[in-house]
Amino acid sequence: MASGIGHAFPSHFFMPAQQRWVRWCPTLEHSVLVNVCGSVLGVPRRGGFDGYLRSFDGDLLAGFYGFRPDLDILLLELLVIYHGLAMAWDPRYRTVECQSNFLHAVGLVLSTPASRHMYALLIWDIKDLSDRL
Repeated sequence: MASGIGHAFPSHFFMPAQQRWVRWCPTLEHSVLVNVCGSVLGVPRRGGFDGYLRSFDGDLLAGFYGFRPDLDILLLELLVIYHGLAMAWDPRYRTVECQSNFLHAVGLVLSTPASRHMYALLIWDIKDLSDRL
């Protein structure tokens, strides 16, 4: 039966998902690593988020998590990036590296957002905060 089902679909339909291993890598001395992640699921939507700060030698400095109801994933991820960077603001750290798995949010933060973008103010707040760090 499994063989019959397998022949009913094109071979590209069952392509295995690409795996990518993720691990902590040391950062520069006197720096901090901010790692953030957000996820949205369901109707009504519920967004979960988490993040943590690690020192340059790998020590866990702080962490946070929570949920927000009825947000889209882009807004949630931008809010988590902002919160993580705000937690990392400390004069002891000369360099802050922020890591996120949401490429669209990272791209918006690294570029100049259009003034009419619905989250332009939040993106500019993130950029201002990262310039302070």
